[in-house]
Amino acid sequence: MFNAKAQIQKIDKYKKGLVKNMTKKIFSLLVSLIFIFSVVPTTLADNEIFGSNGAVCTSSTLYDGQTGVTNIDTDEINTVSFSKSLDASTVNSSNIYAVKSGTETKTGINTVMLDEKTIGIDLGTLKSFTSYSIVITSEVKTADGISVVPYTSGTFKTGIIARVPYEPERILTNVALGKAAYTSENEDRSILTDGNLGMQGVANKDGVYYNSITASKYAIVDLGKSTTIVAVGADIGMSNCWYHLASDKGPARIYGTNEDPTDISKATLIGQITREDIDGYTNTVEAVTEGTYRYILLDSDVTMYLDEILVYSRQISADMIQSVSIPEGTVGLTNVQNAKVYNEWDPTINVRTYIDGKPIAIKLSDNTDMSTVTNDTIVLSKITTTTTDGVTTETKETVSYTPIIDTENKTVSIDLSELDSFVGCGTRTTNQAYRIEITSKVTSEGGTVVAAPKTIVNFTSGMIAKAPYRDGKVIKNVAVNKTANFKTAIEYTGTNADNAAKVGTVGTYNPTFTNNYFGAG
Repeated sequence: MFNAKAQIQKIDKYKKGLVKNMTKKIFSLLVSLIFIFSVVPTTLADNEIFGSNGAVCTSSTLYDGQTGVTNIDTDEINTVSFSKSLDASTVNSSNIYAVKSGTETKTGINTVMLDEKTIGIDLGTLKSFTSYSIVITSEVKTADGISVVPYTSGTFKTGIIARVPYEPERILTNVALGKAAYTSENEDRSILTDGNLGMQGVANKDGVYYNSITASKYAIVDLGKSTTIVAVGADIGMSNCWYHLASDKGPARIYGTNEDPTDISKATLIGQITREDIDGYTNTVEAVTEGTYRYILLDSDVTMYLDEILVYSRQISADMIQSVSIPEGTVGLTNVQNAKVYNEWDPTINVRTYIDGKPIAIKLSDNTDMSTVTNDTIVLSKITTTTTDGVTTETKETVSYTPIIDTENKTVSIDLSELDSFVGCGTRTTNQAYRIEITSKVTSEGGTVVAAPKTIVNFTSGMIAKAPYRDGKVIKNVAVNKTANFKTAIEYTGTNADNAAKVGTVGTYNPTFTNNYFGAG
């Protein structure tokens, strides 16, 4: 006979046993975990057991697709920052290196600790015009001995690299640029110091390349005065021309002298460029024995086909900007006194800033050599930013302008008429972004100090009248509040392009024409 009460008692007993058994298993598991954590070495982070370390890269100035990365004409150094303080003794060229793209070739990186979390990446051990990525291994430790999460930068490509170490507040600059260049037989070779890299060889009437230096001659660069030199290099447009510098032919030899440059026997050998230095690439800048020379000579036992000779000096840099006449981030800068706001659909750009209509004035240091101030050394650029998949990129378009130089007051100005008005139409209207920068080509009188490259000011333009500023005069829109009418014009027919040609266009925007035009009275 079925005994329901007995069955219920059995089930209750089974449940109690099951709960008791599960409790024992959970307790055993907890004991095991406590034991595991107790024997993990104390140098590991709490979360390392789960596959990650305590310090991660938080930012880097080297990114994938970056080009023209250089240590020339800049007082800045590339950086990689971490989330925790680092043990500086582990930040070295064994634990941080560059890998050449497409190879397993490693090059140790000289590093500089800029602060407790930030590593300065010195490019001085890399080659010019070569693609690399930077690797930071787990051998780099935090201050409390924890391995950082290994980091590999994106692939970037160098520009010209001077293979000398970084020094703070010093700038490597090409002091040969624009200087006299000729052969030991006094043949003009100004092509070698014109700043243009790449294949430039121009055959003369005898079929001899203008930039060739035959074995019986050598190249001379006259720097104009004695200058301390730290690196010299040469550029060739075709890499196969470097076979002339193969080891069995001998290297290109670099000399310095303050004596008669046509007597090479009195010059001092300060360096050389070999086939191995080139490594299949078209440009190299090599370290030389540092010294002070007026003349740099480049010689070889075979014909050299050169496009450029690069002579680098390390110069003191300083901030040479005293003031600028517009505030940083000025929006909608205009030279039209009664300019109206221009975008009623978007109040965030419904802005115009009229200061006084005068040119943007930049006050430089009192010892600035104003002959070095040009539109190539104080650079005006249009700035465009785009965002794709959450990644924002910036492009710069250099704007040619005529600088207004006031030598006595050490001021350079840019007239607002040199700018463009806001871009787009209707709801698509946006301010045109600009940036003004100073380069290290601006120097002090005597050239002993160069300008620290920096952004002087960022701003955007609003309505711009293409009329230069005149003292005591203002620019106004005299059509404001005047009669305007809308008339029918049957003669304007055909395609929009046809009608646009008849009526004209506004900026880059071609309106859609029906049979109408605007007339003002």
